[in-house]
Amino acid sequence: MTMPKTSLVQSDVLQERLSTISQSLPPSVVSTFAAMLTSADDAALFRMNPLRYAHDHPLSELEAIELFLRATQAGVLTMHWGIVCPMCGDVVRSFATLGKVESHFTCRLCNVQATADLDDCIAVSFDVAENIRAVRYGAQDTLSIQEFLGVCRFRYIGTTEDGRSYREVFAGFARMAAFVEPGVAQSGEFRVSPGSLQIFDFASEHGLILPVEGDASETRQNLVVECRGGKFVASLERLVPGPVRLTLDAGDLRRPMVVNNLPPMLCLPRRLPEKFLTGKRLFTNQTFCELFRSEKIASTEGINIKDLTILFTDLK
Repeated sequence: MTMPKTSLVQSDVLQERLSTISQSLPPSVVSTFAAMLTSADDAALFRMNPLRYAHDHPLSELEAIELFLRATQAGVLTMHWGIVCPMCGDVVRSFATLGKVESHFTCRLCNVQATADLDDCIAVSFDVAENIRAVRYGAQDTLSIQEFLGVCRFRYIGTTEDGRSYREVFAGFARMAAFVEPGVAQSGEFRVSPGSLQIFDFASEHGLILPVEGDASETRQNLVVECRGGKFVASLERLVPGPVRLTLDAGDLRRPMVVNNLPPMLCLPRRLPEKFLTGKRLFTNQTFCELFRSEKIASTEGINIKDLTILFTDLK
């Protein structure tokens, strides 16, 4: 198997580990996969979706899942379990093993409490092993806010029914987004409309909401939001429609923060999420059951499964 040489990839290690799965999979499938791991950009190798890989290559979804599972067992990939909010598509939590997945979760961005069922909310993704290729998205302190939101958090945001990226819907509410550095205030100016101003910090999964109401004014409002003891404190209790200068103080942490101006009656179009490998589909996959028997749900409450059909054969 020949692969392009690059300083980013430990080619010898990759070849050695992939050779262990060559007996289980067609050589052409393995060599194509190796070339992708070598040449793809970092974003494509972070939280990889085997169903998307199947779409982009001449493989069935079942074949792609088996490829990713065998590559994980061989030490080429690592597996991650993420809880995806059914409302906004944010990856609310990420876990290295199934045993760490929680049975209930709260998306504080859209204020939704939900059950982490294997059918809809548990997404299984894969990363290339760090000792084969270092992907910079694992070190989120080096990312821009656009990379953090687009690649790390809203991977499965999907589209509207008419085919537009759902990011366009959220972009209509966004007024400001930035990594706010510790000890350095971040400022921005924008206009607000009636409704509310949501300021959210993805580091703590907390924020605050200020009402925007009353008569409009062209006098600029100076709003300062500081993080004190893990809580956000605002210099104003409410805003009126019109211009705002917002200053964010992150305290002692680097915080990825977004500012949204939400309308009074928020009515979102239907979201069609990107198809991903669900926990249920993986949990019932024969290759997964054979290779990863140690993976189990540790929560005392368990994880919900909406429906599951089990077929018994050769019964006597």
